Amino acid sequence: MAKEPKAVLEIDGACSGNPGPAGYGVVLQVNDETYTESDSIGPATNNRAEYRGLIAGLGLARDKGVDHLTVKSDSELLIRQMNGEYRVRDTYLRALRQEATKLALEFETIVFEWVSREELGRAHELARLGRDSQA
Repeated sequence: MAKEPKAVLEIDGACSGNPGPAGYGVVLQVNDETYTESDSIGPATNNRAEYRGLIAGLGLARDKGVDHLTVKSDSELLIRQMNGEYRVRDTYLRALRQEATKLALEFETIVFEWVSREELGRAHELARLGRDSQA
């Protein structure tokens, strides 16, 4: 399968309480195709949910043959940590960041961009669906 030239990945995490029931939402736009994913991750913090969404989205983009990716998130912490501007102090988040970084290295180019929550409409909805799907 030939690699696609460029794609945009929108990710979001949601939790009720912090920590509490959590989930993530992912929207991947590759040319004219849109792929979505939503899942529950059990009890977690919002930051963990954001990272789990990033990891799921990067895996999806890789599986769709994307080689140039822009990642958009409303988590300033995640974006700054992935861009190397902030250290990751939390041990659990450090492991998630390492997993995300390993996946990010599979792309020819990758850009991490902070956006407002309003710009993540569908990803935000999906994250809430993932969170709310817990019994």
